[in-house]
Amino acid sequence: MSILISGSGIAGLTLAKFLDQESLDYKIFDRRKSLMDATTALQLGSNCRNILKKLYLEEELKLVSRSCNELYVYDRKLKLLNKLNIKNKHNEGSLLIRRNDVMKILNRSIKQEVLLNESTETSKVSDTVIKFDATGIFSSNNFHINTKTIGIRGISKISDEIFNHLNLFCFNFCHLVTYPLTNNEFAFTFITNDEIKNKEWSKELETRDFEKIDSVLPKILSMALLNSVEIKKWPIFKTKSIKWESNSMLMIGDAAHGFQPHLAQGATQAIIDAYYASKWLLEKETTTYTKFLQSRTNVINKIRLNSQLNRYIYQLPYPLSIGRDLVLKNTNPSYNWLFHGNNEA
Repeated sequence: MSILISGSGIAGLTLAKFLDQESLDYKIFDRRKSLMDATTALQLGSNCRNILKKLYLEEELKLVSRSCNELYVYDRKLKLLNKLNIKNKHNEGSLLIRRNDVMKILNRSIKQEVLLNESTETSKVSDTVIKFDATGIFSSNNFHINTKTIGIRGISKISDEIFNHLNLFCFNFCHLVTYPLTNNEFAFTFITNDEIKNKEWSKELETRDFEKIDSVLPKILSMALLNSVEIKKWPIFKTKSIKWESNSMLMIGDAAHGFQPHLAQGATQAIIDAYYASKWLLEKETTTYTKFLQSRTNVINKIRLNSQLNRYIYQLPYPLSIGRDLVLKNTNPSYNWLFHGNNEA
């Protein structure tokens, strides 16, 4: 049996690592010319910490990341509304880390070399083949929708104590998330209503983007963002539905279920997908891939819904935001269904 993995992002590399552990033969391909093409950062949610242990990579990842147990939520005047618990049932927080550091660690850990500038379509195999699609949100095997929102993101130097926390700042029709990194830096994602029609991973900012940051955000935030070393924007797409199988390909990560980033679960769910895909390979004679992942389908549907709702909640305009702020200040919304769930295996 030959296993082919198309795409060497977090989902593809994690799957390769698990296949190594099970001594299963595979090849991994990528259309890109380089793996290290992103200067952004991401969150590895506390709900994937157990799987990072199974990968035997958690300690290495911790060395180049910051851990956060709470999400600090602020209103448009930078008044702290609440601190939301994001720890898992083992009292562990989320890891905040540069994307390229995750990629380097995963790539170093696998036995097979990634075949760059190639795809599974050009490979020549004679054995029984199982193909995994880990090519991301723009996979040709799923239908993706432009949400008509963009994310402006980058990495900047920590210039104030406020950036030492994982923060959510809510504004009219936009919101900002910042999270601390090692080396006295922090990453940010500014979500606003706009549209990039082309399917581009990232794009240089235009004058109007800089003007919006400067006009909407308080000075302490706008200055920190505009002084970042590199700042890019990218279109936010989502898949129309969850697809675990398409055109003889088995799907994982964003290729299967791309959702909006307003729950910070993209990388986390890609890692969990890879774990379950590797386990299915050991049981594939007894059940189909889609049926095996039924529990994943239920969780992903809930994440998709909550991610979409979060966007509207975070971006409620004044005076509707007054009601939201009162609720956030006087209650403690629980995400135990996500961080304390059993889907992290």
